[in-house]
Amino acid sequence: MKKEIIEMNSVSQNELLVWNCLHERKIEKFNLLLESGMPLTAFMLTCMTFLDYSSNDIKEVLPHTDTLSCDAYQWVRCYFADDELSVIMKKFDDNLPLDYPSNDDCIKLKLWKTLLRRGEFGLIAQNAPEVLEIYLDSEDKNMADNALRELLIVNLEKYADLAMERRHFGFILYAEDGWKYLFEHGKENFVIEKLGTCISKFLPMDEIFEYCREKGWVDGLYKAGLYDLLLKHKRFELFVANHSLNNGFLTNFPEEVDWEGLWEYYHNDEVYCEIIFEKARLNRNIPKCKKFLSEYSGIRGWFKSHF
Repeated sequence: MKKEIIEMNSVSQNELLVWNCLHERKIEKFNLLLESGMPLTAFMLTCMTFLDYSSNDIKEVLPHTDTLSCDAYQWVRCYFADDELSVIMKKFDDNLPLDYPSNDDCIKLKLWKTLLRRGEFGLIAQNAPEVLEIYLDSEDKNMADNALRELLIVNLEKYADLAMERRHFGFILYAEDGWKYLFEHGKENFVIEKLGTCISKFLPMDEIFEYCREKGWVDGLYKAGLYDLLLKHKRFELFVANHSLNNGFLTNFPEEVDWEGLWEYYHNDEVYCEIIFEKARLNRNIPKCKKFLSEYSGIRGWFKSHF
């Protein structure tokens, strides 16, 4: 029967046709209608049970339709046990829509192609990494990259060499302890540079600081602008050595600031001098600030009048 003819019927008209086929035990005609593009509905499947068709009869009907509507899927899901359902649904894995079955059902039924089309690479990596491994050498670069990124999160040790070979250092950084792997494989500059970006929210920064301290890479943290981390761990000497005007340092740790040294370094720049005196005034009750203000305020006035 032509698909165009089937499409002229309403759902209820198709269901009437099927009822007659099933009632007359002409299941071959029912299969023909499905092969002609007639959508399978839950009502048609209910008719089969009502007319005493067996579960095997129902299983044999399902392969004759190319798609499974939401209501038909829900019917099949209720009727068959999980092990049977998993086998049945494999046929539809290539063309199931994005809104059903649920991701949890897809995992339970091993519908990996459906999850792949949904972009659920993480779920596949967690539950069937061997499925994603197939796509590591895909000609589709995005597909290959997505597969590698998620597989690294699941098993860094297994896939890190491949990521290093492809220079996907950022993928490794997102994996648990990936930062440490990169440090240990000569990519400390890459890691430290990235620590100054939003990725730091996802990393154990205190643990990284301790690692850098042990390895003697704390200067790199300063160069990367990780000032809050360094202040948290009281590495004030880096701010002093770099004549830092960092607001957090000057405002919150005035007793650690070399106020005189800052003045000597910036005294030819009126804007910077103003910042220095402003921050010192905020902490005028701190002995170091009080001493600096009393000794240098007059000099500042002289400089302001001559430059």
